[in-house]
Amino acid sequence: MLTGIVSTWLHTADEITAEAEPARALAHYITAKIELAREQPIPSRVFANEIIHGAPHLGKYLETDLRSWVDTKAKVIRGWIAAGKMREIDPKHLLFMIWASTQTYADFASQISAVLGREQLTPQEYKAVAHQVTEIILRGCGLTPPAQS
Repeated sequence: MLTGIVSTWLHTADEITAEAEPARALAHYITAKIELAREQPIPSRVFANEIIHGAPHLGKYLETDLRSWVDTKAKVIRGWIAAGKMREIDPKHLLFMIWASTQTYADFASQISAVLGREQLTPQEYKAVAHQVTEIILRGCGLTPPAQS
């Protein structure tokens, strides 16, 4: 179950390829991760609980499969940087930032709702969140976010 949760998240980054346009690929990834936070918050919380407890069931997976996946995506991002397509940043920390800023909307939904004075966020609010998070992250990478659809 735990590796299935991670696998679902990782497939949302399938567009992060050497041939892809960085802003579009990263925007797709961020938006898809926010949508998963809205649609499937419980798996994110189960995963977070596993990590908080030292990854007793996922430790080896994190050190092998996930590390390999991160290395592959980081290589793509370094290629984009080398080609002058985006600002020089640490690709692995970019991925960590995307994970943190998207999964927080699942893992800490009660905190977010309480602070915003709502029972829960609406689908339209999640769309606005995805846009805002995308803007912040992409502009930090020196990229212009793609036009909203």
